[in-house]
Amino acid sequence: MKIFLKLYKKILPYFFFIIYGKISINQNNFNKNLVIKKKIYKKVSYKFFEINNSRLYTNSSDVAYITNNTIISGPSIQFRRKLNANVIHNIVIHKGTPKFYKKINCRVFSLLCGIDTNNYYHWFFDCLPKLLIFKRFYKFEKNDFFLAPNLKHDFQIKSLRMLNIKNILNAASLKHVYAKKIITTSFTNFTIDHKDWLIKELRDKFTLTKRKISKQNLKIFLDRKGVSSLIRDISNKEELIKFLRNENFLIIDPSKLSFVDEIKLFNAAKIVVGIYGAGLTNAIFCQKKTHIIELKNNQTDSLFKNIIKKSKLNYHFLTSEVKASKYSSKPFDGFININILKLSKILSKIN
Repeated sequence: MKIFLKLYKKILPYFFFIIYGKISINQNNFNKNLVIKKKIYKKVSYKFFEINNSRLYTNSSDVAYITNNTIISGPSIQFRRKLNANVIHNIVIHKGTPKFYKKINCRVFSLLCGIDTNNYYHWFFDCLPKLLIFKRFYKFEKNDFFLAPNLKHDFQIKSLRMLNIKNILNAASLKHVYAKKIITTSFTNFTIDHKDWLIKELRDKFTLTKRKISKQNLKIFLDRKGVSSLIRDISNKEELIKFLRNENFLIIDPSKLSFVDEIKLFNAAKIVVGIYGAGLTNAIFCQKKTHIIELKNNQTDSLFKNIIKKSKLNYHFLTSEVKASKYSSKPFDGFININILKLSKILSKIN
């Protein structure tokens, strides 16, 4: 069986090379099917790529925009070490487009970003910003389609619905598309200091201001569970949770909440305590002056600190030496030990 699968994987690309042909490279992007428009938003210049009669292929990380069997170097994505490398490294150059395409005789707006958007943080700060930028410069039509990286989680489906987006295509299952016109943008987000407009728009779009919100008095601790806790967690977590329960904290696992309940919970929070990670993305849903206490190791960047401060919240932190995880060598991963006395002092000042 294994031999058959290996043989199948080797033969498959040749089969699709016969159907669709090999992909060539045109580095100067001169192509009659391609229109590049430049727009300024909040003093930042963005490019919009409108590609007529074109194909899009993705393997969930690399994204290739193809017209006349030529890959377009501007919008195509092939991140290597956090940089968008030369298109020569794109998967389609080496393996072609080994999936039958779905033909769509309408416009397709691509939200693909070459990042793991099953991660809560990356969905909100890498994928959805593309949609917010599109909304600024295009009038959507009822027949427009939107190609999302994935629709695996409740927060992905519900957030798109709350933005009134319909006709959603799931690139996790539909990896090859042929469309009358594909539109994408140059927006990328490899930064730890996000634009003020982005944080404000995310807050405005998703905070349930028109719904009745409970008083801002909840105290919550974000508990990491499952596989993620093997990569990054708190070594004395049982001791910490016991202390926080005595302080009337709710212990929650954000991944178990529906997206709407997650917004409501954080919007009603007075104090949030959590380790550096995607759960702190929810700071954008907190009311102003909420207190956020970030727990992190002394090698961690200021990504969530910046989000919290730009959301007009009160930021506090505790740092610790880190014990490495065997599952990750990233500087922000590993296990930290929280000084309960220091945390108690921070809480006494807040209360």
